Amino acid sequence: MEKQPAAIIEATKGKLDQKLPKPFFGLETVEDPLAFAISQEALHYGQIRSLVKAATRDQAKT
Repeated sequence: MEKQPAAIIEATKGKLDQKLPKPFFGLETVEDPLAFAISQEALHYGQIRSLVKAATRDQAKT
């Protein structure tokens, strides 16, 4: 996963404004699904951090 950001940058360099061959759920350019995936990943990361924090707090009480 550490190499993922560099690979994404390299793969999409100069292509973010390109139209997708077929729009998908309103996503029309290369940038659109990439931005969606990043926001989803951030959401999941936040949820996981909250769960870990709650579990750690509950363990400290016992």
